[in-house]
Amino acid sequence: MEVAHTQFLQDIPERIILRCPKCKSIYVDDGECESCGFRLGLDRLGDPLGERSYYAISESYLKEHSVFGIELPQLFYSKRKKDKYLRQLNFRFTILLDYFLSDRDCNQVRRRVFWSELKTITWKMVQLGVSHNGIADQVEKHQGHTEYRIVASEIINYLMDCGQMQLDKDLLGRFFSY
Repeated sequence: MEVAHTQFLQDIPERIILRCPKCKSIYVDDGECESCGFRLGLDRLGDPLGERSYYAISESYLKEHSVFGIELPQLFYSKRKKDKYLRQLNFRFTILLDYFLSDRDCNQVRRRVFWSELKTITWKMVQLGVSHNGIADQVEKHQGHTEYRIVASEIINYLMDCGQMQLDKDLLGRFFSY
């Protein structure tokens, strides 16, 4: 008897309820959480060589400076602009690390371009005064991923090849301690 009463429920299509990954609210409309404003499905990575890439960030940084500021940075130095640039590089570095430590894209051409961008950002951050330990802290946040050792060793090898880093056993121990 109960089977006959629930038969009509099988004809109703199942609806998936979206939840905000940030605040767990069910009030999500048009890809945006109405409670906290988080935007779902936002592609933070962007296109290779696109408007979110290192190259666009560097271009906008250089546009903010005069010709004299680029040629003679010690005379026309702005700590505020440099700090903003470093924050943008740091944010992009984190996004690229997340990309390489996830399995979301198998396109090898895109991965090569993004890998080149990650190496360039790493080199630029060290050139601007970010310590190797600062870079190690960023990479260590991703220790649980399966690709962690590969990415960490490649970053260390790249820094050593560029002459930006001496072989530091403490730093190597931080990367490969787990």
